[in-house]
Amino acid sequence: MSRVVDQRYLSVSETATYLGLSPKTIYAWAEKGAIPAYKVGRVWRFDKTDVDDFVRGQGRDGFV
Repeated sequence: MSRVVDQRYLSVSETATYLGLSPKTIYAWAEKGAIPAYKVGRVWRFDKTDVDDFVRGQGRDGFV
């Protein structure tokens, strides 16, 4: 039986790939609170819905 898992939370590298940015930029934005993120221990996680909302909220001026 095939089971499809909807991945709601993304890692730094997955978020960087998804947004077309470097992981270094994602870390910097997460540290300063520019992008919605959750720190679980030493690991950053990004809710895909929050990331989509963040991108939509940037408008025509682009990212942070």
